[in-house]
Amino acid sequence: MAVHAYATGGVPRAVFSVANELADRGHEVEVVSVVRTHVEPYVHVHPALKVTYLEDRVNQNPAARNLRRARNNPQRTRLERYLDRRPTQLAEDAYPVFSALTDLQLARKLGAHPPGIVVTTRPELAAAVVRWAPRDVIAVNQEHLTFRARPEPIRAAMYSLRDRLDALVTLTDVDQDRWKRRMNPATTQFATIPNATPFAVTESAPLTSKIVIAAGRLTNQKAFDRLIDAFAPIASALPDWQLRIYGIGKKRQALANQIERLGLVGRVRLMGFTDEFEARLEEASVYAMSSRYEGFPMVLLEAMSKGVPPVSVNCPEGPRQLIEDGINGLLVGKGDVAALSQALKRVIDDPSLRRRLGEGAMKTARSYTIDRIADQWEALFDDLVARRESPP
Repeated sequence: MAVHAYATGGVPRAVFSVANELADRGHEVEVVSVVRTHVEPYVHVHPALKVTYLEDRVNQNPAARNLRRARNNPQRTRLERYLDRRPTQLAEDAYPVFSALTDLQLARKLGAHPPGIVVTTRPELAAAVVRWAPRDVIAVNQEHLTFRARPEPIRAAMYSLRDRLDALVTLTDVDQDRWKRRMNPATTQFATIPNATPFAVTESAPLTSKIVIAAGRLTNQKAFDRLIDAFAPIASALPDWQLRIYGIGKKRQALANQIERLGLVGRVRLMGFTDEFEARLEEASVYAMSSRYEGFPMVLLEAMSKGVPPVSVNCPEGPRQLIEDGINGLLVGKGDVAALSQALKRVIDDPSLRRRLGEGAMKTARSYTIDRIADQWEALFDDLVARRESPP
């Protein structure tokens, strides 16, 4: 169960990657999205996989991107408009899409859920399952953000679930330890299961183009402003190299203004959204990550799957789980723009280093193939079912 399964981004890709594989193995799987903003998901959907939603905002696009305008939409009933202006009861400081209306929708959906397992992708959804699903439903929450990125009211909401939530799955061991300390004592089972790469780890990109690539939502978290600053001296020294940033978001105009102010028009390009990112990675020679924080960066794993050597800031928590500095990529200090620039130039200047780091990146990516990750999910589900059938 996700908030925006029909959106772009790492969470929908991660959800569908595992769901498709489990459906292919013969499991009965349904992906539930709180809202639908596009007719179809951006990713491949297995024929046996059921995809449903609670609220349809397709006809509201692009108005749905503005929450206030979406809530004033005349297509809603008077009661729906009223409820959507009322706060959710699931958690304080909840994600903006949650309201009294989504509470009602979730209560109806979950209240009719048959015995089985529900995996959620946000604490608010975990709270909904614990509150409204029948007691024979096993509740699992997978955290896609770092512990530090969750505000204290959300952490408190998770703490309140500690004796009803069957399992809390994190993307890194560091985050698992932090949640354990915050929720102790708890009957919740903890596990670390990273995301899987959606790309086949077979043939490396040529690494001969003069392109540095980056991707993600154009938001403060991704810190593309720092990446553009880091690339500026490279553009001056190596005028035939480009930085291409893929993604959409509210920071686009600010980044475009920054590019113009620094005289980087044509050298740093905001490429928008692409549904052919695998092909775009194969055109690149270096992947750059400048984020202020990451859970488990899917896009970084995707780049490594194609043998594109990553250069990343050492932000909490994901990059350092994937990158071993000097072996399969380069790590620099968090927020150190000068060091990021120097590391990028080092990989750009040295084709043999690019190839060596790319080979190491692909070796790492093979540990995150979907078959291995799905095996871990199946093992967790089997264990949770056994615990329910034979309680201590």
